[in-house]
Amino acid sequence: MILEECLINVELLKQFFLSSGNLTTLKFPLIHDGSSQSPTQQPELITISSSGKFFGVRNKRKLHVWEVIAHDHEGAPIKKITLHHTKNLTVFAFHPTERIVAAGDVTGRILIWRSFGSRTFSMGDGLMNGRAMNNEDERPGVRGDDDADSCATWHWHSAEVKVLSFSSDGAYLFSGGKEGVLVFWQLDTGKKKFLPRIGSPLLYFTTSLDPSLSSVSCADNRIHLLKMPSMEILKSLSGIKLPCSFPEIYEGLHSRFIFDQTAGLVAFRTENYCIQFYSLFDDRENFEVQICERNHQPSDDVTVVVTLMVLSPDGSMMSTAETKFPEEGLGGLVCLKFWTSGSQSKGFILSTIIYEPHRDAGISAIAFHPTRHMAVSSSYGGDFKVIGYQTDFLCTKVQEGAGHQAFADPSIEEVYWALFDQHGPQILCYNLVILAKSFVLCRRKPMTAATFSADGSVLAIAAETVITIWDPEKNVLVAVIGETLEVIL
Repeated sequence: MILEECLINVELLKQFFLSSGNLTTLKFPLIHDGSSQSPTQQPELITISSSGKFFGVRNKRKLHVWEVIAHDHEGAPIKKITLHHTKNLTVFAFHPTERIVAAGDVTGRILIWRSFGSRTFSMGDGLMNGRAMNNEDERPGVRGDDDADSCATWHWHSAEVKVLSFSSDGAYLFSGGKEGVLVFWQLDTGKKKFLPRIGSPLLYFTTSLDPSLSSVSCADNRIHLLKMPSMEILKSLSGIKLPCSFPEIYEGLHSRFIFDQTAGLVAFRTENYCIQFYSLFDDRENFEVQICERNHQPSDDVTVVVTLMVLSPDGSMMSTAETKFPEEGLGGLVCLKFWTSGSQSKGFILSTIIYEPHRDAGISAIAFHPTRHMAVSSSYGGDFKVIGYQTDFLCTKVQEGAGHQAFADPSIEEVYWALFDQHGPQILCYNLVILAKSFVLCRRKPMTAATFSADGSVLAIAAETVITIWDPEKNVLVAVIGETLEVIL
């Protein structure tokens, strides 16, 4: 339950407990202004113990716990205790059978209070006092006059604890956070086991009536069904993942999603350098393509951006462009990749990688020919390249030198790269189109957009505020469409 007001609303609590049949009256002690509300800084979740005997609320570095009054004690005052910590608390959970409460904080620590409320709350609640201390002076880890017999601290997480839950029998405590790792703590010994490489920050952990099944919900809109206690992922259910974040300078310079009209799929870029292909007909994820092989942690700084992703009209090929940011002014890199489609389960397989296809300029657009194995990439450096398989490309060379081919048209320079992948060599032919010196209107202007006509006979390239029309077979400039007031994208 999340309250709309930044207060613990007594009336809402009263309605909740009345509807559950636990009590008929709920009263709170008054604070100084005479109201029956206890203020918190932000709207907070109210956590209720599985027995229904206790409920609690986080309040910065404090944990407030109330005891619920039963029917036969109607009219008795509500009793409350407060447990203190040195850091802000992020989540907490009640033990199912003992008076134990666990809480996680912003630094990744977990605190375990045992026998909370032993001096304040009634003892006839049927709950055991979890190793209550006989000597009241011996209360290890307890701060000040907090009503608990002991407080233990566990620390594994490097960032704030987001998930905290006890197993149904109370023998284990589950925790998780931004690391994308589910930790299983043995409550009696503090020993731990891990379910690593979940791939996204954890949000919720839920047990079921069947103790052999649990589930964990992640920030990437995915739910994993777990087999307990082996911690095996039985099945993963994925929704549409959230879009990845972009540095401000790259906002607006990237394709947000693409459609595969032949298969009814929509593709999105995700935080972990993947592209998710989602079926619009089946409302489920079909597959993911890992664009960059990197160990990504959600808390890491963004070092690589997938700026472009384009599918061929028949869905058989995909092209992506990515930019690696320089570190301390060194190591920046622009990369163009081509992918070929595999089975529905495998998605796309990397075919070709081209580093710095336009020297040190960024890639502004990629377009596939509608009928042939041909593509074009344009750059902000003022040039574009027509790319095709060697066997499917028209070469009209006049004379040939060592590693260089000259054309009748002085504005064309052709360069060849022999590229290899795991299936053997693939020779791609690149025509680097440099605008002729006489073409003053477009020279040195960034190429901002590119597209083929429906039949592939015409290639249109936008040079910032003008559109140039080319014959892609002969690499000949056909026409220029007049200048616009704004940049063409």
